[in-house]
Amino acid sequence: MTEEEWLVTLDPLEVLPNLCGKPSWRKMRLAAVACCRRMHNLLLDERSHRAVEAAELYADKLHSTADILEIEQDATQVVDPFLELVPGRNPNTDAAHCAALCLAVWAPAQWGTYQVFQWSASAVCRKEQIGILSCVFGVPYRQRRLKIKIKINPAWLTSDARLLATGIYNEKAFDRMPILADALQDAGCDNDDILNHFRDANPTHVRGCWALDLILGKE
Repeated sequence: MTEEEWLVTLDPLEVLPNLCGKPSWRKMRLAAVACCRRMHNLLLDERSHRAVEAAELYADKLHSTADILEIEQDATQVVDPFLELVPGRNPNTDAAHCAALCLAVWAPAQWGTYQVFQWSASAVCRKEQIGILSCVFGVPYRQRRLKIKIKINPAWLTSDARLLATGIYNEKAFDRMPILADALQDAGCDNDDILNHFRDANPTHVRGCWALDLILGKE
């Protein structure tokens, strides 16, 4: 897949095999979480909501394996992804529950993230799915160049910039990203790729964002 094809595709299952290098377990899980969050209104059972919330915490090692296994067992009782969708029920609702279950059980592996994006395809528009992948992983060919030329200068990471970045991540306050860009620029950051990403109001921004992770030193 070329960069031009990535930029116009609406098929996330074509994009996933073309991610840069070997995506981290954390980023794969957070991409799947972001996808499930787009189906919040379809998750009619609290056990599915808990699966999504727990998976996000688990990505940052804020949940124990024992906790996630218990939540996984609860989520399994909502819907079995190996069975036919429940007759007479909104298929998008069943797909959403299946995606939440896939997230709880399999997202540590790339295959699990594939399943989440596949199950959610009927409920989350493809363009938004691509937006999630682009925010978390960046455009792969562009990102290969960025990894060569982007080096975070410690001088950019002032106390204000660190505080802003941490708050944005912890609170999912992505509307503050332009403020972070200003703080970084005031500290001497002149990297257009980072600054433009933070200032662009059009893309989907989610936890695991490649640029925010660079600032926070997350993998």
